[in-house]
Amino acid sequence: MSVNSFINSWHELADKFDVFFIDLWGVLIDGERCFPYAIEWLTFLKSQGKTVVSIGNTPRMGEFMSDQLSCLGISQTLYQAIVTSGDTTRYLLSAETGTNQTIVGSRYYYMGEAQHEQLLQGLPVYPTRELTNLKRQNLYC
Repeated sequence: MSVNSFINSWHELADKFDVFFIDLWGVLIDGERCFPYAIEWLTFLKSQGKTVVSIGNTPRMGEFMSDQLSCLGISQTLYQAIVTSGDTTRYLLSAETGTNQTIVGSRYYYMGEAQHEQLLQGLPVYPTRELTNLKRQNLYC
């Protein structure tokens, strides 16, 4: 599909792609409600056997977003996965990847909404409340 292609409806996209990465905020939901077309579109993609991955730039984990989508009327059966920036952060900081020490170090100073700091719980990184003597190997959030 060229950049200059024009489509008349979303249904035409289903014929052109097998996998759809669909942004959460602004496309499926506005944070408080589901957009009117979202469930119809997701249901159509499912009926066509398409894979749907919802993506979001939120520090919340995908599992929490799945619960939120369910509360807004979007069933977990309408998508295969949710991937958020929170999921990516946890992956990169986890001991299993082996990248946490080489990328960011082991200590962090958290800046952000308190509710999102839980993202770092259970990871091999440790908080500091001191801003003096921070070294390059520290993680800053």
